[in-house]
Amino acid sequence: MTEGVSSLAQADPVAPAEEKPEGAQAPPKQNPENAYKEKAASRKTVEKVVADQQAWEARSNKEVHSAQTKYWDGAENQKNDVRIDRRIQANGGLDHREGYQRWPQSLL
Repeated sequence: MTEGVSSLAQADPVAPAEEKPEGAQAPPKQNPENAYKEKAASRKTVEKVVADQQAWEARSNKEVHSAQTKYWDGAENQKNDVRIDRRIQANGGLDHREGYQRWPQSLL
């Protein structure tokens, strides 16, 4: 080797083992029974998170639908009012609809 260039072994000596704090327990030895218990606990957590997410999405979708319906109804009503006003104007200001008073009786 040339001088000034170190090998990988020299640059990275064996790292010291991590010290375990006092009172720390080693993880339990894995066996099928432990694995099934961990999977069951993990699955319960996942199912709870998924249920919370679905509930939030349902609530959000309901709020969005409500707002869209409100604005759509308002736009349709406004569009229909304009259509009616144009028809009345085309008829020379005569409103032929029964029971519909464009203006309150007090103004007539």
